[in-house]
Amino acid sequence: MNLPKPFAFPSSIPDRKHGPGGYENYQEYKDWLRDEFEFRCVYFMEREAWYPNRQAAFAVEHIVPQVERPDLICDYGNLGYACLRCNSLKLNLKTLDPSKTVLGEHLRFEPDGSVAARTDEGRDFILLFHLDDEPATAVRREKLLILRLKQLYPESIEVTTLFQKAFGYPEDLPDLRTKRPKSNSRPDGARNCHFVRRLEGKLSEVY
Repeated sequence: MNLPKPFAFPSSIPDRKHGPGGYENYQEYKDWLRDEFEFRCVYFMEREAWYPNRQAAFAVEHIVPQVERPDLICDYGNLGYACLRCNSLKLNLKTLDPSKTVLGEHLRFEPDGSVAARTDEGRDFILLFHLDDEPATAVRREKLLILRLKQLYPESIEVTTLFQKAFGYPEDLPDLRTKRPKSNSRPDGARNCHFVRRLEGKLSEVY
């Protein structure tokens, strides 16, 4: 059984799928960013599904702080999707840019849910976001336990329900085809968003 690897950092620099532009309020990019970053925190990899209030627990994140580059406040390439915890910890500090950096070269998550630094930048990243402190480690241990239960009891209805809730896509996937940004340098992205893939039966149940 191939189970998800929820805490495996990308092994290459991710390529942006979407390219909306022209919004005067950066909050209007939120649905694009939800889809772009697969409904997960760009720093911590926590998922909307793990929060009672789902997407309301996430924010549009300015990777290069607004105070440093006010000209990038509404630039999609400088925006990420972050849980409120990471968003508040980062504030106006600079750190590794997960959209332009191979995070897996700087840090790794261990099988027990702890996190280890591979570089000095990775250690600073861990300290900034408190990645190896409670309750962050508790969340990872809980999700890893669900994966072990699914592996041990693949036919259990109760375990499967728990598994699907933890690692399935949100119900309220945004239909990006209905969005009307002033410009879009990657129009094909909207036609291949998670909402459309679910409509076409191409979206997996878990990821």
